[in-house]
Amino acid sequence: MEKVFINIYLYFKTRRALFALILVSVLFLFGWLASRLEFEENISRMLPDKANIMRINQTIESSGFMDRLFIHVYSEEENPELLTNYADSLTNILNNSPDSGLIRELEYKLSEEQENKIFSFVQDHLPLLLEESDYDSIADRLTKENIDQSVTNGYQLLMTPAGAWSAPLFLKDPLNLTSLGLNKLAQLKLDDNIEVYQGYFLSRDHKHLLMWVIPKNEPNETTENAQLLSSIDSSLAVLNSANVRGEYFGTTAVAVGNAQRIKSDIQTTVAIAFTLLLIFLTTYFRKIATILYLFTPMLFGGLFALSVLYLYKGTISAISLGIGSMIVGITIDFSLHFLNHFKEENDTRAVLSATIRPILTSCLTTASAFLCLTLVKSDALTDLGLFAGLSVIGAAFATLIVLSQVIKPFKTNPEKPKGDILSKIGKYPIHNNFIVLGSVVVITIICLFFFKNVRFDGDMQKMNYLSDELGAAQTRLSAINGYSEKTVYLIAQGASKEEALRNNLEVGKSLNTLKDKFSTLEFANSSVLLLPEEEQNKRRQRWKTFWTDARVRRTMDALAASGEQYKFKPTAFKRFPLFIWSNFQPYTLDDLLELKALNVGAFIGEKDGLHVVFNPLRIKDEPIKEVKEYLNQKEVFVFDKAAFTNSIVTSLQKDFSSLIWASLLAVFIILILFFRHTLLAFLTLLPVVISWVWVTGIMSMFNIQFNIFNIIVSSLVFGLGIDYAIFITSGLLHELKTGERKVSIYKVSILLSALTTVCGVGALILAKHPALYSMAFISILGIGIAVLISFTLQTFLIRTLIVNRSQRGVEPYTTYTLINTILTFSFFVLGCIIAFIMGYLILPLIPVKKKFKKQLVNWYSSKWLRIITASQVQIPQTLKFPSKERFAKPSIIIANHESFLDILVLLGMYPKNILVTNDWVYNSPFFGKVVQYIGFYPVSKGIDDALPHLKKKIEDGYNICIFPEGTRSTTPALSRFHKGAFYIAQELQLDIVPIILHGYGQTLSKGDDFIVKNSQLVQVLTLPTIKHNDLSWGENGRERYKSISRYFKKEFYQVRQDYEHVNFYKRQLLNNYLYKGNDLEKECRSILNTHHHVFDAINNFLPDKCKSLVIGDRLGLLAMFLTYRNAKRLVTGLFKNENELKIASNCFSFNKNEQSNLQLMQNDVDYSNLEYVIICAELVQLEQEDLNFIVNEAYGKMNDSCSLILAQFKQLPELVESEREQVGEDLVIIKKKIG
Repeated sequence: MEKVFINIYLYFKTRRALFALILVSVLFLFGWLASRLEFEENISRMLPDKANIMRINQTIESSGFMDRLFIHVYSEEENPELLTNYADSLTNILNNSPDSGLIRELEYKLSEEQENKIFSFVQDHLPLLLEESDYDSIADRLTKENIDQSVTNGYQLLMTPAGAWSAPLFLKDPLNLTSLGLNKLAQLKLDDNIEVYQGYFLSRDHKHLLMWVIPKNEPNETTENAQLLSSIDSSLAVLNSANVRGEYFGTTAVAVGNAQRIKSDIQTTVAIAFTLLLIFLTTYFRKIATILYLFTPMLFGGLFALSVLYLYKGTISAISLGIGSMIVGITIDFSLHFLNHFKEENDTRAVLSATIRPILTSCLTTASAFLCLTLVKSDALTDLGLFAGLSVIGAAFATLIVLSQVIKPFKTNPEKPKGDILSKIGKYPIHNNFIVLGSVVVITIICLFFFKNVRFDGDMQKMNYLSDELGAAQTRLSAINGYSEKTVYLIAQGASKEEALRNNLEVGKSLNTLKDKFSTLEFANSSVLLLPEEEQNKRRQRWKTFWTDARVRRTMDALAASGEQYKFKPTAFKRFPLFIWSNFQPYTLDDLLELKALNVGAFIGEKDGLHVVFNPLRIKDEPIKEVKEYLNQKEVFVFDKAAFTNSIVTSLQKDFSSLIWASLLAVFIILILFFRHTLLAFLTLLPVVISWVWVTGIMSMFNIQFNIFNIIVSSLVFGLGIDYAIFITSGLLHELKTGERKVSIYKVSILLSALTTVCGVGALILAKHPALYSMAFISILGIGIAVLISFTLQTFLIRTLIVNRSQRGVEPYTTYTLINTILTFSFFVLGCIIAFIMGYLILPLIPVKKKFKKQLVNWYSSKWLRIITASQVQIPQTLKFPSKERFAKPSIIIANHESFLDILVLLGMYPKNILVTNDWVYNSPFFGKVVQYIGFYPVSKGIDDALPHLKKKIEDGYNICIFPEGTRSTTPALSRFHKGAFYIAQELQLDIVPIILHGYGQTLSKGDDFIVKNSQLVQVLTLPTIKHNDLSWGENGRERYKSISRYFKKEFYQVRQDYEHVNFYKRQLLNNYLYKGNDLEKECRSILNTHHHVFDAINNFLPDKCKSLVIGDRLGLLAMFLTYRNAKRLVTGLFKNENELKIASNCFSFNKNEQSNLQLMQNDVDYSNLEYVIICAELVQLEQEDLNFIVNEAYGKMNDSCSLILAQFKQLPELVESEREQVGEDLVIIKKKIG
C-alpha cells in the first residue's frame, strides 16, 4: 500500500498541470453533487425508529394540541375588563401584523355566534350525545314534582330581562333536556380552574386570562417560529404596563429558545475556537499557509462524504451534519500528523514513508467505528455514521495524495534549536515517571469498580434551555392551569376513522371509571362527542324507543297541568313533541370542525394511514405508575411522551452498547490486518478501552450521566483515541525498526490534534445550553484521558514488552509467549502455594512419620513440575529420560545448566530427586520454603558440611542433582565444571548419571527470566551411567573430574552439532524482524526457507572461533546465525544501502553481540585481520558484472591466509592465482596461491 501512494506522488510530481486539472475537476464535481443534497431538520430523527409509536407521536404533534403557544395575561388586582381589553388589543395587533400568516389559529374568546352554534348543534343532535345513564336522568325529570319545578323555573326565567330571548328555548324544551348534551361538552375541557367570562377564558379569581396561538409551522421549524415570536414580543412590549402584563410559553417557544441559544453559543465558541486555533497553529508552524494545508483535506473529505450521500440517498439530517462537523478534530488529525513530520523532515517522500501506514490504519479503524453507527435504528445517526466515516476516508486520502503535492518546504534555521513547549512535552519520557504511571494504574483499578454504574439520562427535558423569562412564564402559567403537571394521552387508533372512533368509545368508558379511583385526575374525554356513525344510529334508536307515544302524552298532560297555575295556554308547549320527534341525523367530523370553539380537530389526527383519537389526562398527586398499571389492566393504550422519549433514548443507549462492542471488534480486526500481530493490535486497542473505563468510571463517581448528545460525542472521542493509539504504536515501531527515536514527533502530532479538538469542541464548555455543555465536557475529559493513557500506559507496555527488550538484546514478546509466560508462571506459583500448604499446614496435622510427609510433597512436586515442562509450556520435545531402574539406585545426577527450566526438568523426572542449589533458589520467596521442606541443600554452606545431610537423603533413596557449572550460562556453550559433584560422588561412593539438557536456554533464557518462548527443539539425553568403581575414568578424584568433564563436553558438543542448524534458530532469527513490517517478515522467512542449507553449510565449514566478513548479507541473517552457533565468532556484515544497514543494526541479536558489527559496502573495510570473506550470490542480488566486481575487490584486498567463501554462484569469476575447493553443491572455497 505504501508503494501505491509513493508512486502516485512521484507520477504527479512531474505532471503538476495534470494534477491541478484533475483536482479542480474532482472538487467541482464533489461541490456540485453536495449542493444538490437536501437537508431535513426534524430533530426526532435522532431517535430510533419504532414505527407505530413514532407515527402516533407524529400524529399527535401534527394535530397542534401539543404545539399550542399559551399567552398568559395577568394582573395583580381582580379586573377582568383590564384583561379582556388587553386580549382584544393584542388580537387586533397580531391579526394585522405582517407575520399574521405564521399563525394557524388564534383562540381567545367565544363569540355569541359560536355559543349559539354550539347550542343549536346540541339541540339538533341531542339523542346522539346521550348515553344510557342519561335516560335515568330524563326519566327522573318526567316525574310530576320535577315537571312542576321545571315549569316554575321556566316561568321565573321569563320574568327576567332575559325572558325575551329565552322564551322560544323554554317552550321548545321546557324540561331543559338540552343541558344534558351541554354537560357532555364540558368533558372536553381539561382545566377546571378556567371559566368562560363574557366569552373570554379567565381564571376563577379573574386575575388571569389565557389565549392560545397555534403556529402554522411545527415546533422544529424554528426559523419561521422565531419570526412569529419576535412579532408577539413586539406586541406584548407595546401593551405591557404596570397594571397588566402578557407573556407566553409552550413547545414552540422552548424550541425557538433552544435553537437561538445553540446558535448564539456556537457563534461565540466557534469565534473563540477559530481565533485560538489560528494563533496557535500559525505560531507553532510559523507559516500562514499552514491553515490552508490543514483544512484542505478536511474540506475534501467533507465534500466527498456529501457527494456520496447525495448519490446514495439524496437527503441528510441537518442534525447529524451539525454533530458531524465536530469530526474536524479527527479529519484535521491526518494533516496535522503529516505537517508535523514535514516540519521535522522537509522531505515529502520521507514523510510519506513514515505516515502512510499510520494514517491509513487510523483512517480505516476510525471510519469503521463511525460506520458502525449505521447499526443503530436511527435515521439521523445513520446519516452521521455515513458522513463521519466517509469524511475520514476522504480526508486521509486527500492528505496523502493532495497535500503531498501542494505542500512547500518549511524554512529552517539550523542555528536555532527547536525548543518549543510541545516538542519538550513530546520528548519528556512520562512513561518512565512511575508516580504518574502508578497513578494511572490505581485510577484504572478504581474506575473498574465504577464504570458499569454510569447512568443514562433519558429525560430530554433536561437538555432543554429555558431563559429566565420563559422559566418565569412557565412557573406562573403552571400556577393557574397545571401546565407543568404530568400529562399523558389515552390513545385509540385504527386503520380507518370509524375504527378509531369505535375504539375510542372503550377508552371513554375507562376514563369514566378512572375518576372514581383517582379523584384528583383531570382529563378531556373526546368520546362524548367523537362518535362513529354506527354508535350514533344506535343512540337515535334508543331515543325513539324511550319516547313512546304514551310517554309523550303523559308528559304533555303533566306540562299542561303545571302550566295552568302560571296562566300558560294548553297549547303553549306544543313545540316540545315536535322537538322530541325531530328527525335527528348523524353528524360528521366536518360538522364538528365547523364548531371551532370546541377545537375538536385537536383530538384526532391521521398519519400515513393511521387514524388516532386521543384523550389528554393530567396527573397531579397520584403516582403515574399506578395510573398506567390501572389503564393497562383495562387494555387502554397510554401514550406518555416523556416516557416514550425516555424509552426511545434508553433503546438508543442499548444500541450504543452493542455499537461499542461492534466498533471494538471492527477496529481490532483492522488493527490485526494492518499490524499482522495480535499483541500489537491488543496494545493499540487497550488505551482506547482503558480511556472508556476512565470516562465512564469518573462519570459514575461524580454522578455525571450520559445523554443522547454526549454519548454521540463519545463515539467521536473514541475515534480520536484510536488515532492517538495508532500513532504511538507507529512511532514506537519506527524506533524498533530503525533505532531512530522519533516517537516525540508522533507525540507532538497527537498534542496538536488534542489541542485543536479541545479548542474546537471544548470551547463549547463556555456554552449556556446544557446539551452543548455536556458534549464539551465529555470531549475535554475523553480527549485528555486518551492522550494521558497513550503517553503513559500504552507507551510503557509497548516499550516493556517489545521495544526495550530488543534494545537489551532479548526477544520481544509475542501473543503466544506473553500468554504462555503468564499461564506458566501462574501455574508454577499456584503449585508452590499448594506444596507450601501441604507441607506446613495440612500434613503436620496428620499423625505419620515426617519422612513419609516429605516423600508425599516430593511426589506431588515432581508430578506438578512434570506437567509444567511437558504440557503447560508446550515445547516440541525429544526426551530420553533415565529408566526407573536407574533412578531406583541413589546416584549423583549431573547436567548442563542454561535455563531455570533445567531445575524443573530434573525434579520432574523422578519423585526422589533433590537438588544442591545456590542461595537464590533456596531463599526464593516463591518456592524457598518448599525446597527447604523437601530437603534441598544450599551450596553456600560448603560441600563438607553438606555430606551428612546428603548421606541421609541417599539412605532414604534420594538422587542428588547437581549442575557442575554452578550457575546458568548465557550461551549454549558449556562453562567450566566445578568439582563439587565429583567430590560428593567419590565421598559417598555414588554412581554418576550424566544428562544433557539442550534447547531449554532457547525457551527460558538467563537474563530474560520472564518470557517462556517456544523453542524449535528440546533435547533431554541420558548418557551411560558412570560407576563409582569404574577406574577407566581415573584412579582419583582429580582424574575422574577431568575425564568426565571432557566426556560430557564432547557429547554435548556433538548434540549441538547435530541439532543446532538454521531451523533450530529459525524462531530467534525471525524474531529479529518481528513487528518491523509484514514485508520484512515475509522476506526474512523467505530467505531462511530458501537458503537454510547454504547457511548450514557455511556454518559447518567455519571454525568455532574466527573473524569473518559477510558481503551483501540481506537483512543480516547469515551474520546473526553464525554468531548464534558460537558467540566467539567475530562477524562483520556489509550492506548495500543505509536503510538496510539501519534496520539490521537494530536487531536484538546485534544489540546483544557486541563483538560483531555491521556497516555499508561503501565504507572502507580492514581486510588485514580477516580469516574468511563470505559472499552469497542470491543474497547480494546484483547483476553478474557488479557481482564479479565485488568478488574481485574482496579477493584483491584480503590477506594471503584469508579464505573467500562463494555460495550459490552460477558462474564463478576468474581470479588470478587462486585455489578452489568445492564444498558441497553450492559452496566454493577460494584461497590465494602462496609462493
